[in-house]
Amino acid sequence: DPDQMMKALGYKKDGPGDLVNGLSQGFLKWNHETILETRDESFQITNKLFPNQGAHNNKADAFRHTYWSYKMAEKLGSEASKTIGDGHERKPYDNYLAVQKSKDYKKLRTNPMGEKLMDLYNNRMGRELYKQFGKSGRKAEDIIMDAIKQNRLQTQPFRVK
Repeated sequence: DPDQMMKALGYKKDGPGDLVNGLSQGFLKWNHETILETRDESFQITNKLFPNQGAHNNKADAFRHTYWSYKMAEKLGSEASKTIGDGHERKPYDNYLAVQKSKDYKKLRTNPMGEKLMDLYNNRMGRELYKQFGKSGRKAEDIIMDAIKQNRLQTQPFRVK
């Protein structure tokens, strides 16, 4: 049940998206450059570890979300990581930019529910893995790859009715 799962993940579907988070607290409370740098780093390392495959609804996608949340928890704290990750799943900032160019606000999209739940779950796993292993001295990518091998991450969208 999507509603039960969102509740278990602590996700508020009516909360702010990336843009509002950025304007209301992110740029003031958190270093937005760190947010963007960790996002870019998550794409780069995903492409390195999963070359020549798309990173959508697969292990690479799970890795990228988990890594970004892990690194944000490390650099900004778990609360910031959750707020930023949740906001991104509500309304991604890069989507605002594309829509702003076209001025067609009807194109403002979010992922289908199964994909959103997959991403939220992996975001949470990133924060939990950081809490569990962040001070271990191991590389984040090794910790997350182990989690994939142990089937701890969601590597495909949840099936929802």
